[in-house]
Amino acid sequence: MNLTKLLTAAPILIFALSGCQMNQLMHLETIEQGNIFTGDMVAQLSTGMDKEQVRAIMGDPVLRTPFHPNQWVYAYRADHRFGHVEQKHVLVQFDGDEVIDVKTEISDLFDS
Repeated sequence: MNLTKLLTAAPILIFALSGCQMNQLMHLETIEQGNIFTGDMVAQLSTGMDKEQVRAIMGDPVLRTPFHPNQWVYAYRADHRFGHVEQKHVLVQFDGDEVIDVKTEISDLFDS
């Protein structure tokens, strides 16, 4: 009788406990958010360009606020499996319609 219970319970227990590890294996896709841009695209930006030229290269910014109307923010975040996070930010500042500054920040992080 005990052998029957053991043979019945063992597969159920193994199946239930294997679900704990399956969560990490199920998330295999990279989750991308924000503007997707390359270093070549950012390298094309320069002072003196107008807003339409910037938009033609980078697309529409992810953030434009009424509090900073002369500032466009391009942000990208990719959550890769196993906790690796890639983040890129480009801040384009204008004086009227003309680019006066371009700042970039790129970071690779590992979540703990």
